[in-house]
Amino acid sequence: MTVKVDPELNEFVLPCFLVHPLVENAVKHGMETSEPPLRVEIEIAARGPDLRIRVSNTGRLVPAAPAEPGSPRDGTGTGLKNVVQRLELAFPGRHEFAVTERDGWVHAEIVLRPAVKEDGP
Repeated sequence: MTVKVDPELNEFVLPCFLVHPLVENAVKHGMETSEPPLRVEIEIAARGPDLRIRVSNTGRLVPAAPAEPGSPRDGTGTGLKNVVQRLELAFPGRHEFAVTERDGWVHAEIVLRPAVKEDGP
């Protein structure tokens, strides 16, 4: 696993369990769809005024679907739904979230925009 964080963001505080489900999915679904060894990368970077959080893993995108009875696989999308809900609560109207697959990697990416400062009277 590789973790890269822009040094100026070391003190930035994120809501609890915002990134955790993305890492959990990367490991869980990556183990199912990737040739060994599984690679997971976490990157937190400033992009202009925005903050970008990307969790990537080798493998394929697993669509959300109920697990078959007795199947150990759980692809219900609950973790991603929780991430979206946390983003809406903590950063209403100031975030983007996407999960994509390209070149043998799955990327879950969050972009957070700064709050607009309101001018006083």
